[in-house]
Amino acid sequence: MRTFALIAVVVVAFFAVAPAALAATATTTLHIEGMTCSGCETAVKMVLKKTPGVISSEVSYEKKRAVVSYDDAKTTPQKIAAAIAEALSYKVTVVP
Repeated sequence: MRTFALIAVVVVAFFAVAPAALAATATTTLHIEGMTCSGCETAVKMVLKKTPGVISSEVSYEKKRAVVSYDDAKTTPQKIAAAIAEALSYKVTVVP
C-alpha cells in the first residue's frame, strides 16, 4: 500500500509541475544604452528577475546588451524592454 501511495504522490507532483516545464520559451537580445558599470548591470538583472515571464538573463554592461529567456505566453520582448526602460531610464531596443 505504501508503494501505491508513493507512486500516487509522484504522479500528482509531476502533473502539478508539468505545465510550467512545458511553457514555450523564447530568447531575445536587448541593446541597452546607458549602462556604464557593473552596478548598472546588476540593476538590470534585478529588474529582469522581477519582470513577469522572464526565466533567465545574461547582462553585459561592456557589450551594452542583455540576452533574455522568457515565457512567450506571459510576455514579449517589447514588454521586457519597457520594464527596463521604465525602471532605470535606459534606452532599450530589441535587437532584430
